[in-house]
Amino acid sequence: MAGSILIQTEKITIEAQPTGDGLVLRPIGAIDEDVNFTGLLSAALGFGPISWVRFDLGGVASINSCGVREWLLFLEKARTKLRVEFENVSVVMAEQASIVPNLLGPRGSVVHSFQIPYYCSKCDQATVRSVATEDFKKNPARFLKPDACETRGCDLQFDALEDEYFRFLGPGNGR
Repeated sequence: MAGSILIQTEKITIEAQPTGDGLVLRPIGAIDEDVNFTGLLSAALGFGPISWVRFDLGGVASINSCGVREWLLFLEKARTKLRVEFENVSVVMAEQASIVPNLLGPRGSVVHSFQIPYYCSKCDQATVRSVATEDFKKNPARFLKPDACETRGCDLQFDALEDEYFRFLGPGNGR
């Protein structure tokens, strides 16, 4: 579902979708040294009285160290004005969040859903599936041995290091 475009460059587009008393922001593309979040918070607040912002991070294709710095500075400012939540956390963001504290906010921040990477060795294809954090917390083992590959019904394998990938969810795999 497309919304209003708040930022658009060659590398990133950030869409905004008002919903109730909040706003969903969708960064799509690369978060790197060229990203400029300077006016994003004021543009988001310009949608009217909102109390929260939820970042749909499924479209983030890459983030480098300069992008991490810019993202952290932006989140710090956003958290002074709004409750910040996350959904559909891309594999790239999940991997970085497992290394960089606070990439998805401080401990206790809400992560509604995230993507899990899988690989089918018979089809030689990678795929990702989005999972609700609550569902994962109830039965993590279920997501490490998922349903069959969508191409030929082969066995999919979790395509990351389990101990590292889910670290972003915090102790006990929950924030």
